[in-house]
Amino acid sequence: DIDSFAPKITFNSFGGSMEFFKEVAFQRAARRLWARILLERFGAKDPKSMLLRCPRGAHIGASSTTLQRPLNNLARAVVAGIAGALSGGPPNVAPPYDEPFGLGWSLEAIQLCEDAGRILQYEARVTDVMDPLAGSYYVENLTDEIEADALKEIEKIDAMGGAVAAIESGYMQRAIAKSAYDRQKRIENGEDLVVGVNCFLD
Repeated sequence: DIDSFAPKITFNSFGGSMEFFKEVAFQRAARRLWARILLERFGAKDPKSMLLRCPRGAHIGASSTTLQRPLNNLARAVVAGIAGALSGGPPNVAPPYDEPFGLGWSLEAIQLCEDAGRILQYEARVTDVMDPLAGSYYVENLTDEIEADALKEIEKIDAMGGAVAAIESGYMQRAIAKSAYDRQKRIENGEDLVVGVNCFLD
């Protein structure tokens, strides 16, 4: 039964969706969990060694782009760029809006992404403050919840013998497939709304 292999957290960024606050909390939880693991498991002493170096930060990923109304993908990528900046990372606006065509990125699409990131950083100045949502009841609570769920998943994988054993047993592949299946089912049932795909079609 595939349900028995489903972790509470999903394996792709944005939890497979465009949920802004969840992505911010996800990135914050990842940093906290990384520092905790390095401190508790590996006895790290230097605070610099406990920093999670993530050059990309928040992004929507190709799985959240749509073939229908591809220019909407730019708006989605900008939302992800803002989430990246407000979660302490770079304002990466990616992937290019023409990602779903699978023909390679056009120069226009790449330029739009790069300029959108520059606008967020240099005009909107969303990177001037590190972690500006810290202290928000909602964001802190969501960060705690995601961190706890991730820790349970890590403990489950540890009990299997580690990541290599989890891959060899097929656990991770089944969990990823389950996550993708559940997301597609929610879209088809109208539980997750995707503009231009299952709502606002005319």
